[in-house]
Amino acid sequence: MIVDEPIPRQGPLTLDDVESEISAAAGAVSSLLSAVRSLPKVDGDGGSECPFAAELYAKKEALQQQVSACVGRLYECLQAVEGEIQRLQRNLLVVSAHEDMINSDSVRRPFTDAEAKLAALAKRYVRTRDRLKETIDEVHKALMEASRKSWPGELPQPRPASPEGPRNEAAERELDDLFERDRRRLERGKER
Repeated sequence: MIVDEPIPRQGPLTLDDVESEISAAAGAVSSLLSAVRSLPKVDGDGGSECPFAAELYAKKEALQQQVSACVGRLYECLQAVEGEIQRLQRNLLVVSAHEDMINSDSVRRPFTDAEAKLAALAKRYVRTRDRLKETIDEVHKALMEASRKSWPGELPQPRPASPEGPRNEAAERELDDLFERDRRRLERGKER
């Protein structure tokens, strides 16, 4: 699923929100790269052996816009995650300093537990930050690759719908099937 709008929130970003944004961006990147790699060759006048080359390029453009929309949300998530890492590190210092001042083991135990929980949570946020940075890099690389392949000039306007029904519904299903097969092939290649 590709998300065009930011996830509606009623408070600060949670790790689940961030993971959701990372997953949405990764899916959008995968779809875009699949579309880019399956584009047919076109000459300078827009001629191609593929009868639906213009539709393929139009779909690539739409996917490219969706991936571009992910960039701002990913940077927003990165800023929030880095702020949370700093907050957790400050809290960890405070708890650790207070723990060091306590001599009684029974009183010290809750501080030790809190310190362990804060350290584990900070580590989780650091891993999420690293995944965010990797995803942002992947998004930028995908956008660069997509920008290298474009339709010469303006994309032709879609033909009006025929009186028999929706415009090229079978062709659109075929395109979606081609993109899905390409996406699966790319995923299998990554697993090897």
